[in-house]
Amino acid sequence: MKYSAAIGRAIPCSIIGLFGGGYLASLLLAVGIAFSNRSPQIHDWLSAPIAAFPLLAVALLVAAPVTLLVGCPLYAALLQRGLASFVSVLLVVLVVAGATVVLVDPAIGYLVALYGAAIGLVTHTAQRVRSNSSFKPTPLRGSA
Repeated sequence: MKYSAAIGRAIPCSIIGLFGGGYLASLLLAVGIAFSNRSPQIHDWLSAPIAAFPLLAVALLVAAPVTLLVGCPLYAALLQRGLASFVSVLLVVLVVAGATVVLVDPAIGYLVALYGAAIGLVTHTAQRVRSNSSFKPTPLRGSA
């Protein structure tokens, strides 16, 4: 597969991963914030799905450019070489998060790892679902 075809397949899945994985990571962050209260109330837990939306909006300001400019080309390169898997996606996220910890700040590296893993895994899942759903009918047994 050529790289241009791989990037063409990766961009729509990256956009799905950006919103789906971004919301999932924001939800995990909201639950973590609810856990951090000294005396958590039931409304803290019930408000986590709603509290994830503002967290997602703020995260998308940073996650969208990084996903489309760094993550999507790296994922397309993995697709091109036939190496795209859940493990390889997590390894790429680990390398990027580790570089962020060393070069920027450990707290930002944690957020890169959280959002990167969620976005990457949802992107790969969307890619697998997209590549497995074909409109081509399966041939009948015995037909040549």
